[in-house]
Amino acid sequence: FIPQTGLDQQGQGLRPIHGRSLELGFKRDFFAGQLSSTVAIYQLHRSNLIASHPMGSGFVQDGASKAEGLEVDIKGSLSKRIHIIVNYAFTTAQITADPHNPERVGMATANLIKHIQNTWINYQLPFSGVIGSNTQLSLGYQYLGGRHERYSSRMPTPLSNIFKVDAALAWQHANYSFNLLVNNVGNRAIYSTAWRNSSGDLYYWVQQPGRNFRVSLGYKF
Repeated sequence: FIPQTGLDQQGQGLRPIHGRSLELGFKRDFFAGQLSSTVAIYQLHRSNLIASHPMGSGFVQDGASKAEGLEVDIKGSLSKRIHIIVNYAFTTAQITADPHNPERVGMATANLIKHIQNTWINYQLPFSGVIGSNTQLSLGYQYLGGRHERYSSRMPTPLSNIFKVDAALAWQHANYSFNLLVNNVGNRAIYSTAWRNSSGDLYYWVQQPGRNFRVSLGYKF
């Protein structure tokens, strides 16, 4: 159950979203445990979803949706100094019931992302001494493809795919630590969600930051 805030047309509090999930998966290790993998398929049914009432203001709460997908995760060591995390998720989701807005049945659910793929690689410098033996360089990317708008629509506005690269440098020695994280290395213009009405005179866009940095210094007492 997922709580929802707000009131319906009768002024009553919204009921929680009710979900039922079926999942099947397996795990396996490779190369004497150096790499581990997980594969899972799932089906998720949700009910008590809210929608705008077509004949007035307020929400109605008779909607339902179904999502199906596949998830794959691989993590471990390629060598003594190289460690990786790779994952991929494929998801389809559509509205299965909406008595007050029947035209929405069959539409993709809001903010659906069909393809999500991430890779992150850590490399420990081979040099000895204070600097090298405790220093890691990291590089990774995120890909989001087949994105849908913030609200379900028969003719959705196409959203561009997202490909974002991040990098990091981490150093630790004795009680001291230093971390530098660079997000969106390519300084790409990325928006996380979007919506435009049918007449095109109203739109909603959420822009993500361009290239940005985060530095942290630590001392362990």
